Amino acid sequence: MTTVMHKLEEMLINSTWRFGRGNGQVIAPVLQLLPRGVIGAYTHQNERRWTIRNGVLRFLSTYGVTTAVFDHVDYEGALPRRMAGQVRFAPSIQHVLERIAMPNGAGSGQHAKPEFLTRLDRPRRQNLVVLRANAASLHTQWASDISEEDRNWDLCISWYDQTLSANLGPHEYLTHQAADRKFTAIYALFYPGSPLWNYDYIWLPDDDLLTSKRDINRLFEVCYRYDLLLAQPSVTAQSFASHPVTRQDERFWLRFSMFVEIMCPIFSNQALRTCLENYGEYGVNICNDKVVDLHIAS
Repeated sequence: MTTVMHKLEEMLINSTWRFGRGNGQVIAPVLQLLPRGVIGAYTHQNERRWTIRNGVLRFLSTYGVTTAVFDHVDYEGALPRRMAGQVRFAPSIQHVLERIAMPNGAGSGQHAKPEFLTRLDRPRRQNLVVLRANAASLHTQWASDISEEDRNWDLCISWYDQTLSANLGPHEYLTHQAADRKFTAIYALFYPGSPLWNYDYIWLPDDDLLTSKRDINRLFEVCYRYDLLLAQPSVTAQSFASHPVTRQDERFWLRFSMFVEIMCPIFSNQALRTCLENYGEYGVNICNDKVVDLHIAS
């Protein structure tokens, strides 16, 4: 049985599915089964993790309780093609997973592959900051309170003014994407084979945030320490905040939250790969992970 369990788990890891009900209703057009039981591209309290028990796929709730058992499996060759099973708390409802290819973003607003006007010419650091910036960007005021040797991140500037500024500040990558919105530009930057994929964590701050290079280092270190998939730094008490949960609480090093704002999310490489296809023309709200209490101001 252990061999069967491991074989099925290996076939399901990093697979992509359409999630729905037996009556044809689509619950989520895209759902991914990721390593360590993570469910990607879809979130609900009844489907927070997946696991294999007795050779059968199960969905688990936030309490670790089984909510659906997919005990009917149709195969196409050696791979599961369709899986169905009853909902534990509502036996009259059948949940269905149908294997699909991950959407490739065609027609979703991706522009032509951007040209890198500046490109890294040395070994990369571990992490990356991608900043959509114009002449009013505050990144040139980020405090240089850490040595270049100790900095654990590279900077990619995606410029959105019509003309490039002479005062861009130090950076490792530069593109000029004047016609794009923030997340449309980011979507275009992370094309297949882009050098920006060669990083462990990627931070996507707005350009009206004031912080320090030391605190950016710390942000990445916290993500490593707690193996975070998705997080954001908090803003100071004096900062403008649309959502109170994003304000700094000095009692905590790390807070678990049901909300991460599009203002400054940080993704693991795998999480960004999972979420990127949602960005299309306008981007999408980001939720369900962590807030890191760092000193940052907007």
